[in-house]
Amino acid sequence: MIDGNENDACWISAPWSEINQVWDPQNSISGTPDDFTGHYKAVWTSSKLYVLMRITDDKLTFWNENKDPLVDYYKTDCPEIFIDENHSKGDHQCNYNAFAYHISMIYNVVDADKNCHPQLYKDVLQVARIKIGNTYYWEFAINVFTDQYVLGAANNPKANLVEGKIMGFFSCI
Repeated sequence: MIDGNENDACWISAPWSEINQVWDPQNSISGTPDDFTGHYKAVWTSSKLYVLMRITDDKLTFWNENKDPLVDYYKTDCPEIFIDENHSKGDHQCNYNAFAYHISMIYNVVDADKNCHPQLYKDVLQVARIKIGNTYYWEFAINVFTDQYVLGAANNPKANLVEGKIMGFFSCI
């Protein structure tokens, strides 16, 4: 069950990893731990990658959800998950060699298509979020697609996730 609960059995023994890298040079990680801290855990089955993010932020900035969700989606405090399924280390922009999922406060998932146009990706993941004080728990069940992904296709090829598989992965907010 994707519910944002860090006490689910699958998360108990998974270690937390810190989100501490500045991904966007226009932003920075500064201030106190109450201002911003981030951690994530990841586990998998053969068919899905599961990620739990714990984000403490005193003030979330997010785009106006009543406007077009494809405009300025990257300028907000939204979880971002980058996946390079075959660890090619290639570009993630304007292709499906790797994916850069931006998840909004109302669970829209946005990435650029092959023509560099932002698109909503409804087949990618399930998400739930809970808030306790200034801490947000985001839980994701992610379909990991191969580089043969076709936007709008009914049956995109998914990766088989096995122990020892090396993928590119990065999470940030």
